[in-house]
Amino acid sequence: MSPVLRQLWIAAFSILTVLSCGAAGYAVLEGWSWFDALYMSVITVTTVGFAEIQPLSPVGRMFTIVLVLSGFGIVAYQAMQIVQLILEADFRTLLWKRKMKKAIDALNGHYIICGYGRVGEIVGQALTEKGIPVVVIDGDPVRVGQAKDKGLLVVEGNAVHDAILLGAGIRHASGLITVLNRDADNLLVSLSARELNHNIHIITRGEADDIEPKLIRAGADMVVSPYRLSGEHIADLLLVRRGERRRRCLKCSGTHVGGLQLHLVDVADRAVGRTIGDLVREEGALRAVAIYRSDVREVLSPGQTHEIISPADHEELLPLDQVVLLIHRRDGAEPAVESDKPGADPHASAIPPRKTVLVADDHDAMRNLFVKKVRAKGYHVLAARDGTEAMAIIQAEIPAAAILDVMMPGHSGYDICRTIRETEALKQIKVILFSNQDEASLRENGEECGADGVVAKSATGQELLGLLADLIGE
Repeated sequence: MSPVLRQLWIAAFSILTVLSCGAAGYAVLEGWSWFDALYMSVITVTTVGFAEIQPLSPVGRMFTIVLVLSGFGIVAYQAMQIVQLILEADFRTLLWKRKMKKAIDALNGHYIICGYGRVGEIVGQALTEKGIPVVVIDGDPVRVGQAKDKGLLVVEGNAVHDAILLGAGIRHASGLITVLNRDADNLLVSLSARELNHNIHIITRGEADDIEPKLIRAGADMVVSPYRLSGEHIADLLLVRRGERRRRCLKCSGTHVGGLQLHLVDVADRAVGRTIGDLVREEGALRAVAIYRSDVREVLSPGQTHEIISPADHEELLPLDQVVLLIHRRDGAEPAVESDKPGADPHASAIPPRKTVLVADDHDAMRNLFVKKVRAKGYHVLAARDGTEAMAIIQAEIPAAAILDVMMPGHSGYDICRTIRETEALKQIKVILFSNQDEASLRENGEECGADGVVAKSATGQELLGLLADLIGE
């Protein structure tokens, strides 16, 4: 029971007690009926000023004086207590909101969870256990209270509104997880979050069969269906119980973040004299993530397996091993911006060299977005995931223009621009730098390194496309 409601009950009980005592006093002292005595008690305690029902005896008048002082005092005191509780509650709420805002404003690189239901609560618990700062957005006061009780930073409101996302520090956040109940709400949150922070990593919940591509277009990096994942996990448990395992590419959804996926390999006859390092090289993988081992030499129940997480390269393979490898995507899904050949364009045709444009951005969703927009204008588009790959493509292909993100692993956009201007064979390349940095700072640094133009990142890309057309033509 809330403090205000508890005080209301106390006030009601106190007033009823005073009225009952007053009615009993008049009935005993003056010999009135219970109704007349109660009426006299009410008009006396409330001080309405009505006339006495019957003339009072001296004892009755003395009793009335005591009833007025005590009754009115009790009523006034209880009223003050209720008003004070209401004002304190509002004040505490105001203080709590100011404290939350100050704590959120001090965060950088945190994660935002939109929706603190069953899924959101589990995600929040997992992140906080790893020491990762979390901000929860939810419009349900009960859920907000639950998040507060867990010690989480909370913003109360609907996450589909930009003001709420800004209040949660979206511009300084590293990631956003939206697990609202409606796909439409998750889509709107993804769209707003991508517009407010182009570099944020977005994971969203999706239920409908056809919602995944829409969420990706709206800005999500990854779409997860809790029902699909739980169903697949139950199937895996049952198959493992039978000593079997599904032969499938391991993934959370049809989307491969960063062009990577987990791939399950049966070792079989390749085990003799081989190691994890040998298998990684043969498969062209980046690394081995885990081994599912059913070793006949182990004292295990039939069909039972155990796992070796992050196995070393020198780990020996056994005939019944299944190895999970991290590889570049190999499925038959729609081609991403990247292909097996660095910078290759799957839609490339006989396009004049002056139409070749490189787009370099380490954020997958933003890179894919701008590649599609530039390609739609008729340019031959190359793509790079980082500064090192961008530099290699520039030296090999010599594009007509290079659109470079300012901050990338390997080499920054500024570094690549300086290299282009200092290399005789590359000087003709038009360089456009784009970033979320302050526009004045971006322009100043761009001029210093010799860029042909600078553009602030925007999901529409109109300014970028216009500048590109001015530099190398339509």
